[in-house]
Amino acid sequence: MTSTGKRFSYARFLLACNCALLMALSGCSSMYMAKDQMNRYCAKRGEHAFVKEATQNGIPVVLDFGSTIVAVCYSDEDIVHFPGLGIDVIPLGESNPAKGVGIVSVLSRSIADRAGLRVGDIISEYAGQTIEKPAELRAAADAAAGQPVTMKFRREGHDLTATVQF
Repeated sequence: MTSTGKRFSYARFLLACNCALLMALSGCSSMYMAKDQMNRYCAKRGEHAFVKEATQNGIPVVLDFGSTIVAVCYSDEDIVHFPGLGIDVIPLGESNPAKGVGIVSVLSRSIADRAGLRVGDIISEYAGQTIEKPAELRAAADAAAGQPVTMKFRREGHDLTATVQF
């Protein structure tokens, strides 16, 4: 890994720690308050917020340091476009306990829309390959082009699957 890559990973780790600390210090007792705090924090940085509550069967799940929130600030440069599927995704970062890529937009009437994917879903597997970075999703999608494939994703604490083809 290059020194730039190490610096980027370290910066993401520090950002994740800052986000968790911000939410803890603000006394966020609800998902609504956490989203509001993160949106304001990220907006001050000129970035967008991706905030998901980690639940399992509707019950909050503690992920790390007592947190039940997956939160990432991201800039427009972090967004990776997948026009074939009709989605834009962001990396959740190595320090984030949720593994996969977060969907930040779904194009209306796209393959992803017809498969039932929504903004906020976290894609964890595509065509049997574990996905942790946008590049892994691109490689898996390119390898499986033209065939129906199963995609695993997480929504509101539930693991779901969808079949897509493009």
